[in-house]
Amino acid sequence: MSCKTNRTIDGKRHGIWTTIVTLDSVNNKLIYKNREVYKMDVPVRTWKYYIDGKLTRKEKYKKDSTAIVTHYYENGKVEKKGKTKTQISEKESHWFYDGPWIFFDKTGKQTKTVHYMYGVAMKTDSTSAN
Repeated sequence: MSCKTNRTIDGKRHGIWTTIVTLDSVNNKLIYKNREVYKMDVPVRTWKYYIDGKLTRKEKYKKDSTAIVTHYYENGKVEKKGKTKTQISEKESHWFYDGPWIFFDKTGKQTKTVHYMYGVAMKTDSTSAN
């Protein structure tokens, strides 16, 4: 049994949604692809984003409108990771960083931690070299 993608129920996204954007149609080169999962228009499970076949971001959605998000360098090492929140009203949906976000250099060494509140950086702790 196969699972249909990009479907709606009563106008709401439901199930697996994928987006593929190719900018070079002559060589059929994939530039951007993402895989998202919805339950009646609410983000659920783990979403993945790719550029040229390499994972660039992963978002793991929780039931409390938060997600654990990890961004990756081209070499596959973690660039930054932290938590996001989503607030939804009748007029709009607002997605923002919240709490501590840890940043790394391209070798995987932690460089700083930035503390966010409703998307605003409140404090930065630099990691000193030992």
